[in-house]
Amino acid sequence: MDILVIAQLVTGIATLVVASVLIWQMFIQKKTLDIAHKDADAQLSLDSVRSRRDFLYKQLDNNDLKELFQNKEKYKDLNENEKQILSKYLRPQFIQITTEFRLGRFDNSNYNPNIIWKALYKNTLLNSKLEQDFYKINRKWLLQEFHLTPFLAGCADRAYEELTGEKIGD
Repeated sequence: MDILVIAQLVTGIATLVVASVLIWQMFIQKKTLDIAHKDADAQLSLDSVRSRRDFLYKQLDNNDLKELFQNKEKYKDLNENEKQILSKYLRPQFIQITTEFRLGRFDNSNYNPNIIWKALYKNTLLNSKLEQDFYKINRKWLLQEFHLTPFLAGCADRAYEELTGEKIGD
């Protein structure tokens, strides 16, 4: 064997070794990214739960909101300032639900998605007459402004209809 053949063999073996190391590093990187994704998903879930908790406790801690929910039953009974307070309270929740849906939250659950999303609306955003009136009056605006998908709008509409017995939507 002459030196040229040996050099080609050594070069070929070195190329295979480098390729093998790169493939091995890709597998390690994939595992690391999978772990980071799970951590981010867990953090997102915890942040969402914390946000929902804060939303529910805001009614108890904020005197303006507490008074609003205790003394007013219908949206039409609110003055402009009270409407702004209610709107600032409810809007972030519609945004959160839309964002959670967009991020695929609950997609891996064992429950029917219609049940989960409808329950979110029923238990957080439409559980008082005041909130139901807000949804009814502002529904079209919410669909446009917060880009509620037809699926989410349908879940919210069904929750509204079950709670009020009144048909809403198209």
